[in-house]
Amino acid sequence: MIGTYQLDQFQGHTFSGAAAAGGSTPAFDTWGNVGTPVSLKYPPVTDGVNGAPRVGAETRGRNMAVMWCIKAWNAPINQGNIDVAALVSELDALKSAVPVGSIVPFPKAAVPPGYLELDGSVKSIATYPDLAAYLGTTFNTGSEPAGYFRLPESRGEFLRGWDHGRGVDTGRELGSAQKGSLQTVDSTITTVTVTGLYNATVTPESNARAAYGLDIGNAGDYPGAAYGGISGSGGTMAAEGNNFGVTRPRNLAVMWCIKAWNAPVNQGQIDIGALALEVSNLANMADFTVVYPGGGNKTTPGGVAVNSRYVVTNPFPGYHVFCTAQVLYNGEWANPEFGDHYSGIGGPDRYIHGVQANQIGNSIVVQTGTTGLVYPNAFSGAPFLVTATTIVSPLPCRVLVWRLKGVIA
Repeated sequence: MIGTYQLDQFQGHTFSGAAAAGGSTPAFDTWGNVGTPVSLKYPPVTDGVNGAPRVGAETRGRNMAVMWCIKAWNAPINQGNIDVAALVSELDALKSAVPVGSIVPFPKAAVPPGYLELDGSVKSIATYPDLAAYLGTTFNTGSEPAGYFRLPESRGEFLRGWDHGRGVDTGRELGSAQKGSLQTVDSTITTVTVTGLYNATVTPESNARAAYGLDIGNAGDYPGAAYGGISGSGGTMAAEGNNFGVTRPRNLAVMWCIKAWNAPVNQGQIDIGALALEVSNLANMADFTVVYPGGGNKTTPGGVAVNSRYVVTNPFPGYHVFCTAQVLYNGEWANPEFGDHYSGIGGPDRYIHGVQANQIGNSIVVQTGTTGLVYPNAFSGAPFLVTATTIVSPLPCRVLVWRLKGVIA
């Protein structure tokens, strides 16, 4: 049975002795040597470690029964119980691989479509509803006008993973700012006196901080910060900023942007707006309907009579249409064609038959023959099997109407 399990085994072997051609007694050989087999059988021998080998009619590994199949065609998947609403929702979510609210670094000073630079600016909720719903008022300062929200400020900042429970960077709120670690450097001493950073060769001393790769610190972030020199001199950060700096890792300047909306991706020089309009126009370019020149409808179509003219309004006003007239004869709808025949060369009887539909202006005109509506198929080319000239009138009639490309000027 498919899915069942089978243990491994070795095929059973039978060995027998055989007399050599020269009459000597050889060691035991397998079947097929010259001489007469003695029909000796030997049981399997264990190795003392792995147990006795299993023997049977075949040698096989441990296995499970499966059914191997080959891919023959691409079959549609579940064309029956698809939740269309869920599918549409999923497709909306897949419009972009990056969800609104994602922060992405860019190496150029050009904000791609769908993104905004994280520059602390104020944005309209009406313009960016999805981003506003995601950020809310998290970064608002209270000075924003009604209907606006504020983006976080990322210029000059490093992003750090939120701790929330790890214990490395405790006490942080998501989205909160953190000042850098302060470092001091003696920008005035040019000979080393104690272990620490000092100004060996930098002139002017205001460049000492940059020489050691320190950022300018904001004295307001470090109230009371001061340093003391080996000789007893010292100063505060507010008064002697050249002696203080904020440490930083090696880095590459990027522009941090946030995904604000799902923008279509411009594949080369395609004008997405124009493309969308063109697709809409193509979708609305062709259409189809049925009109009944003799009145009625699909269930009870009205009839048309011989030698008659019927005029109905174009169901697609202003558009060029293609028309095909059909009559119902012997239970089948078909185009009876249109023709003019004589019973002999030059006469004496003339038969003008058929039904024809054409557009004229914003009307559809249906004209019937003066003699009949249908005619023997061998003469008319119509699909109806008519063997003799018979006048059948009226017949139910309909006109198939297709709207085509082009608008009547």
